[in-house]
Amino acid sequence: LESPGGGGTFNTTLTTINPGVAIAYGRVYANINFDKSIDSAATTQVENNLPAMLTMSRSDTVLSLGYRVLDSVSLYAGWLNGEIGAYLAGERQTGGPGTYAFYTQEISYTEKGPFVGIAFSHGFGDKGSVSFSVAYASLNGEISQTRFTGGVTPSILYSNDSSDVKGLSYSLIWTGPLNGSMNYRLGVKSTRYEGDILGGQPGINEYYTSLFFGLTNTF
Repeated sequence: LESPGGGGTFNTTLTTINPGVAIAYGRVYANINFDKSIDSAATTQVENNLPAMLTMSRSDTVLSLGYRVLDSVSLYAGWLNGEIGAYLAGERQTGGPGTYAFYTQEISYTEKGPFVGIAFSHGFGDKGSVSFSVAYASLNGEISQTRFTGGVTPSILYSNDSSDVKGLSYSLIWTGPLNGSMNYRLGVKSTRYEGDILGGQPGINEYYTSLFFGLTNTF
């Protein structure tokens, strides 16, 4: 997560869980997926040329409806509701050289809106199948950023500023059989979203890449 206009860059590693349910009838299918972080590696960030400790959280809810145009090609559309939270703790210069004050900073960045995509798949007999998908999203974002400097009243940097978010997401997934109706999935997903803060504030860029392993069962 970064603000290219000088608002800072936040990088960290997250551990997430991603449960989901899918229903298919003929060539039509629908699914709902939840992606939620359960752990964030604390990392050191450089904020105003001074070190600060950063932890982050992330959660996404994704609804989608698709149609298999061909055996190996599907079109789909859906709705994304996501939230990113960041917490910073560090020191900042408040006056002349050597004058510093401790602060904590809380950032909440939410985004929601529709997306459309296309998916391609290819089977390898009883060994498994590989699929690739790409989706375009047009989302509405909101950012709320509060810095606490030890006083009674916190300093509000941004308060519910709106963002026009657009970008692409990609996934490459291998699915293979395990036992009976049980399969495993191994893949990588990448999101590249860019948002313009309305009102002239620095924009928000979101770059998110995940590696995952999961199990699926067919009923």
